[in-house]
Amino acid sequence: MSDGRDRRILDGERTRERIIEQAVRLITAGGYHRGVFMEVAAAIGVSPATIAYHFQTREILLQAVIVHLQGARQRMLQAAAAHAPCGAARIDYAIDVYGRMLEDPVFVAFAEIERLARVDPAIEATLSVAQAAFDRAEHPAAFDLVQSGGEPRLQTGRDIARLTLEGLSCARLSFDAEHRREDLFALLKRTARMLSREDAPEAS
Repeated sequence: MSDGRDRRILDGERTRERIIEQAVRLITAGGYHRGVFMEVAAAIGVSPATIAYHFQTREILLQAVIVHLQGARQRMLQAAAAHAPCGAARIDYAIDVYGRMLEDPVFVAFAEIERLARVDPAIEATLSVAQAAFDRAEHPAAFDLVQSGGEPRLQTGRDIARLTLEGLSCARLSFDAEHRREDLFALLKRTARMLSREDAPEAS
C-alpha cells in the first residue's frame, strides 16, 4: 500500500515537473497566453484536466514557472561565480559569461515573462516579488553583475554592464552584428573596470 502511494506521489511530481518544463519551452518559443493549458497538455500527452489538477489557474502555473526559472538562474550564476578569476579579469569574465547566459533558454524565457509583465498587471504582480528577491540575493557566491549593494560607483558599473547586456540580448543588429557586439562588450569592460578602480570618482 505504501509503495503504491509513494509511486503515485513520485508520478505526480514528475508530471508537475514536465508541465513546468514544457511551459518554459512554450514561453521561450512564443510567449505566455490564455491557451497555455491546451498547448502544454498537447505537447506532453496529457489532458488539460491533468494540467488543471496540478495548477488550478494560469496564474498559479506562471508562479511555478517563475520559481523554477529563478532557481535555475541562481544555480547558473553561482556556478559561474565559483569559477570566476580574481582581480580585473573577474570583471571581463562576468561580462562575457553573463552575455552568454542571456542566450540560454532559461534567461530567454524569463525575459519573455518580463516583457509580458509590462502590459499585464497580474503578471507584473507575480513577477515583482520574485525579481526583487533575486536582485537582492546575498549568497556568498552571488555573481557580480546581479548582486546589489556595495559602493555607489560599483553598483553603477554593475548596472551599466547588466542593463546593456540585457538590452543587447533583445536587440537585433541588422548589419555587421558580430563586430558591433564585440565593440560593445569591449566598451562595457573598460567602463566597468574604470568604475571599479579605487581612484574612480563616486557616482552622484
